[in-house]
Amino acid sequence: MGGGSETGKLIHEIDWSKTELGAMDHWNQILTSMTSLVLTSTHPMALWWGQSHILIYNDGYIPVAGNKHPTAFGDTAKRHYDELWPTLEPVIEDVMKGESVYTEDSFLLMQRHGYPEETYFTWYSHFIHR
Repeated sequence: MGGGSETGKLIHEIDWSKTELGAMDHWNQILTSMTSLVLTSTHPMALWWGQSHILIYNDGYIPVAGNKHPTAFGDTAKRHYDELWPTLEPVIEDVMKGESVYTEDSFLLMQRHGYPEETYFTWYSHFIHR
């Protein structure tokens, strides 16, 4: 899974059994398929899985993560995006209720290079029923 990409290699270095996701060989088909989709995409993509929103993203997302990479990979989103949580939490709550959310040029004040940075993203969020 993930081929020779940086995050493709990283996914095999993490001890997933220490996360809420559990060992990779026990992942359900949806998580495995979505992870494969994310890792092989050339478009920046991130998957936030489970109640703790475990982050799995691809090489295209590394510039978005900035200095949060590689520690954010395989860890909880809230731990690495705490500065964004007041903005993201209501969106996550809507998504967890089954709503799809699409935003264009959404303003996010990110701390990804050691200082507050104005960023604008267009993104789509969708809940996947397991």
